Amino acid sequence: MESKNLKIGEPACFIPERIVSGGAHGADLIPFKLVESLEGSPYDGLIKTGGFVPKGYSDKDDQRELAEKYGLVEVERDSYPDRDMANEKFSDGLIAFIKPSSREKKYGKGSMQTASLFLYGIYRFLPDKSFLEASPPFPVYGTDICCTEYGPKKRNIDSYGNKPVFFVWNLQDDNWSTPVSSIRNFLNTNKPKTLMISGSTSEVETNITENGVKLLRMALFNLE
Repeated sequence: MESKNLKIGEPACFIPERIVSGGAHGADLIPFKLVESLEGSPYDGLIKTGGFVPKGYSDKDDQRELAEKYGLVEVERDSYPDRDMANEKFSDGLIAFIKPSSREKKYGKGSMQTASLFLYGIYRFLPDKSFLEASPPFPVYGTDICCTEYGPKKRNIDSYGNKPVFFVWNLQDDNWSTPVSSIRNFLNTNKPKTLMISGSTSEVETNITENGVKLLRMALFNLE
């Protein structure tokens, strides 16, 4: 793995100024748990958080605490599309942690709709990876099963789209090296000042938050 000779306090790649999400349980908690894990380290305070959530999000006590601590803002309606579109306009790129639902046998609808919005300016869903085949993007780095990056298609509808997306597919405990290296390349190439994190919920993948934090700690700071 690269960047083994880093000095203390030296990031391993370009670090976004802010990492945001839509506030759901699962992959959306990765930015907040990442920042929390860096408290007391040389990187404490380096990354800001934030994001947009549906109206009424803060009615639940645990979600109110998240909103207040990490700067989550409610949109005008109780609407996931409104939330996702607000986050897309606020962000410069997306990393999506995707695992197929064992019940529905398809990839996360919300995350794939959000990815479509980032890439093409269209909020839509196509099941499984037919999303990628139906609107061919161009691969920039590896196309192995665990991670793939797609660049924009130079299409902009209603000021949405034309932003890079990085997918982490079915992350397992034994395949860290490739996604770590590829995420560093993705960030160094695209330099997103505000990065959005999206992906499967904890109902689909119970360890997605923990694994996502571990992956980003390794990719951004070379930390276990």
